[in-house]
Amino acid sequence: MNIFKKALKDFPESGDVNNYYGELLLDQQQFDQAYERFDKAIKLKPSNPLPYINKALLVFQWKQDPAGAERLCLQSLEGRLFS
Repeated sequence: MNIFKKALKDFPESGDVNNYYGELLLDQQQFDQAYERFDKAIKLKPSNPLPYINKALLVFQWKQDPAGAERLCLQSLEGRLFS
């Protein structure tokens, strides 16, 4: 956890660091913080499908929202199909 905090401090504008830190937070069921990290990762690197998929898992697990999770999965494909 400390390694990711340091990486986030050193590279706050890295979509990958934000995404992987979000994965760690999701694993620890820190849903609010994970949601923020995935949102930031998407904003920083919208063509990367991974944060969309991770956010979809979070929305499905935390908010019990399968339709929202499906929308995020489809958004992950849009960036790949049209870039």
